[in-house]
Amino acid sequence: MARLPVQSKVKAARTVQRGDRTVKAGSHGIVTADGRARFLSRTTCKVVFTPVGVSGARVTLTGLTARDVRPL
Repeated sequence: MARLPVQSKVKAARTVQRGDRTVKAGSHGIVTADGRARFLSRTTCKVVFTPVGVSGARVTLTGLTARDVRPL
């Protein structure tokens, strides 16, 4: 995944679950940080999502890769 600039708008490419937090495919979000996974040579990012169908909610997920998000 090419690095997504901080503050770029993205959407969830698939349903993503991290712990007890789940974001449905198609949810929109904003990249808040990027970096590399320590043990993998993959680019990862931290995204704050507004889940589909949940008014006013925000969910932050970290360690997302190209399989998880797509630029808008």
